[in-house]
Amino acid sequence: MTNIKIGGALPVGEIKKFLEASYDQKPPAKIGDFQLDTELSNLTVKVYFSINKKKVVIVYRGTKEISDWGNNLVYALNSNLYNLTSRYRTAKSVQQKTEKKYKGYMIESLSHSQGSIIAHKLGEKSHDIISLNPAYKGETQRNNEYIIRSSLDPVSVLKAPKNAINSYLNPQWNKKHNITIKAKTSNPLVEHSINILNRLPQDQQIGRNDKSLKGGNLKYQIKSDFPFNSGM
Repeated sequence: MTNIKIGGALPVGEIKKFLEASYDQKPPAKIGDFQLDTELSNLTVKVYFSINKKKVVIVYRGTKEISDWGNNLVYALNSNLYNLTSRYRTAKSVQQKTEKKYKGYMIESLSHSQGSIIAHKLGEKSHDIISLNPAYKGETQRNNEYIIRSSLDPVSVLKAPKNAINSYLNPQWNKKHNITIKAKTSNPLVEHSINILNRLPQDQQIGRNDKSLKGGNLKYQIKSDFPFNSGM
């Protein structure tokens, strides 16, 4: 019998490749051991699966199309109204179809910028939610949610004071779940881009190495998406 490799967490280098693929109109057919599910993937959501690891990665793209600016505005006005946008409805359909098609697989939800709104809303059943420079507005950080941000990212700037508080109240939890990358520039476009992941060890594991869902949630607030193309 084949030994199925079931494990949690993803290396930074692989996370970066998945996030880059989310912006590609012609994404790579394979990333490591993962293969693109062309049936479920579309312009704003990419789905990769690994039979060997029995794992699925759903990647939610950030802001790119003109219509995304309208979605940003809707979210800024009322986060609940964002659920009525076509972007969210399409993502929800993909999430549900993925959970059904890959029942029994471990699901990892990845996102960048505006995509984090969707990953947060739909990732309750995911093993991990991993978001880069996320756009949130008062949501409760899930216990399976991991945030990576630049210290000078303008989109997630209000996450910084919450991290400082959590570093005292929940130091071990905060250290693993909230990773701040020191800024190297004062350029907001550079600091918001996916390329800041190059500053972390590429083999650093993000997420949980087991399948447990333990502990409660922590509340924090960070600002909504920033008006520029986040697909750098």
